Amino acid sequence: MASPWASPEELRAHLRLTVIDEEQAAEKIAAAETVIRAELRQSIDAVAGDAVDLVGNGRTIINLPHLPVTAVASVTVDGHAPLISTEYRWNRYGILTRLGGCWPLDAVITVLCDHGYALTPAPVKQVCLQVAGRAWVRPSTGYQRSLSGTGR
Repeated sequence: MASPWASPEELRAHLRLTVIDEEQAAEKIAAAETVIRAELRQSIDAVAGDAVDLVGNGRTIINLPHLPVTAVASVTVDGHAPLISTEYRWNRYGILTRLGGCWPLDAVITVLCDHGYALTPAPVKQVCLQVAGRAWVRPSTGYQRSLSGTGR
């Protein structure tokens, strides 16, 4: 598992408290990370060698689900031999392009790739502290959005 996005000390400073229960703070931070990952549908943390199965769409591009993409090791179609690197192109925004053709409709496209951030982006860390801080101050409402699904 990746390192926490924030420390109990950072949560203490964010809340302007003189002391904080570090175990409870770590639990609030971990819960905030879980809520943020679920809301974004992204792991955020760096992941190496992730096997992602996609469904061919009959078009030249297909989107990988996690960002940023940092490497693509292999691409296979319906379990056949991997494509050679000159048959596809990828970018950090998760766009996988089939060069000289289209991804076969309804085929299983398996991509072995690396994705995520080695260091948590500052805005993500700040949101994590805000969500954990809200849960610390008002435990009954801290994670209401993702639990209720209503958004407010």
